[in-house]
Amino acid sequence: MEGQTKPSPHKHFSQQLESPPVSLGATSKPILVDETDLAWGVSMKQAGLSLVLLFCLSFMGCGGGMPIVQPPLPSQTIGTFSGTFSMNGSTINTSLTIKQQGPPLSDGSIPINVSATFSNAAACGGFTSAGSEGGSMSGLSLSTQMHPNAGATNINFSGRFTDNTEKTINGSFVVFGGPCDQQRGGAMLTSP
Repeated sequence: MEGQTKPSPHKHFSQQLESPPVSLGATSKPILVDETDLAWGVSMKQAGLSLVLLFCLSFMGCGGGMPIVQPPLPSQTIGTFSGTFSMNGSTINTSLTIKQQGPPLSDGSIPINVSATFSNAAACGGFTSAGSEGGSMSGLSLSTQMHPNAGATNINFSGRFTDNTEKTINGSFVVFGGPCDQQRGGAMLTSP
């Protein structure tokens, strides 16, 4: 047809994808492209921030038809954060390793698992390590309940990343059981 121009094969990807293009985590969602296109989607998750890359090789431009499925992502380490908190007259050293444990839930929160090491905790019963039975991260906030190896029944941690770089968590530990029962210690934890 004369007078009409052929659509450009270099269309903006966001105009070609159906709803949110990729869901982060362990589920797969299709990325739709034309049957003449070859597309590859990669999704990476780092502590609440996401990056989605879509690569498309095309003879006709990307957009609409054949589904391409994103593979599930394995458990990912969000980071290791170290610092101190005071409790029962002692300064306790700690290091927390936080891992994402699956896809985001329907409320948008991300399930996490936390493992912790402690030193100088004799005043609170001498715990040296703790592992979480679960926790969650929503936006920049996170919380978990951990079971220590000695000296207490539970240690809860809750905190908030101070900014989107996610290198510092301002939070607090609460110990249940043992000599520090129901005591709270504020902590500023940092990651290199």
